[in-house]
Amino acid sequence: MSLLSLLIVLIVVGLLLRVFNNYLPFQAPIKNIINTIIIFGIILWLLGIFGITDTIENIHIG
Repeated sequence: MSLLSLLIVLIVVGLLLRVFNNYLPFQAPIKNIINTIIIFGIILWLLGIFGITDTIENIHIG
């Protein structure tokens, strides 16, 4: 995936989160939980794209 595609995806997700937070009537705790889940998913997706999660899977303890 090119850097430009990555940037476009992050901008679109950010705009969708902004629309969600400003225009949809949810309670604040529910918005915080949904935002946390989406941000955590984006972080895991980025780690997978850059190959960092592959090195974590190869670490064995014990």
